[in-house]
Amino acid sequence: MASLAELVRLAERIAAELPEVTRNEWMRWSEVACRRGLAVATQLAGRLATDITVRPAVQRANQLIAQAVRAHRAELERLSDDERRTLLGFVACTCGCALEGRRPPVVRVMSPAELVREYG
Repeated sequence: MASLAELVRLAERIAAELPEVTRNEWMRWSEVACRRGLAVATQLAGRLATDITVRPAVQRANQLIAQAVRAHRAELERLSDDERRTLLGFVACTCGCALEGRRPPVVRVMSPAELVREYG
């Protein structure tokens, strides 16, 4: 079981490899990954990356998604379904930030003791 801090760090590493991917493209891909599995979703992204009927920006986004997921596949497969879903959501939070000219959100992982001190 991965800790929340580990999931955030992995999500940040994956998101760093997706500078041209919009949140919509990532969400579309992650929905396939959650329903059909990483292998099928990665294969689909690879096909869309070379499909001449798809817009160039969508081709590029799917190319980057396929590359990033292949590079982190072993780490992703070690996660439970719930952890993977959480991780994909964290990545979605940062996708498109560079394209939109905004900074990615800052995620601060707090221990239970820190939560009690901060929020009572």
